[in-house]
Amino acid sequence: PVAMGEKALSIREALFRPHETIPTAEGLGRICASPTVACPPAIPIAVSGEVISEDAMALFHHYGVETLDVLL
Repeated sequence: PVAMGEKALSIREALFRPHETIPTAEGLGRICASPTVACPPAIPIAVSGEVISEDAMALFHHYGVETLDVLL
């Protein structure tokens, strides 16, 4: 399965903005601050600057990702 994220900012812009770590359950609609990788498969579910979608949320749950870094 793949989560197709909507780009809100460039990766560079997102990486240099203030961010916070939140529980995954609170991430829907927030903008990813740093790549979120589940291991395995070690492929980012969401990358910096993407809006976290319902598809991404389902994958976070599937792979047991408990926290996300999102922009303030």
